[in-house]
Amino acid sequence: MKLLKSRPKELKGLKPSLVKKDVEYGYSKIEFYIKGNNLYIKLTGHGTRWFVLENYSKYTALEVINMVSWGRHFEDGILLLWENEGLRFGWLEN
Repeated sequence: MKLLKSRPKELKGLKPSLVKKDVEYGYSKIEFYIKGNNLYIKLTGHGTRWFVLENYSKYTALEVINMVSWGRHFEDGILLLWENEGLRFGWLEN
């Protein structure tokens, strides 16, 4: 996952694919944007930070969750996105 300096130009006019909020964390609002095969993540709360995960579909949800420690709302968002996209979660199912 790569830190970006500002909002990517390719997201101009694009609304988030998913928004998760939780006041318990420093970054209380997380927005997820899918553009092409990239997942853009905007963290807001104590400032704003942008990240991109290029070719996100090659990762399991578990791999992405283990990359950072941004809170339960981030984890819930990743799991929901992976479910909606039909991607692998990264653990075995019965």
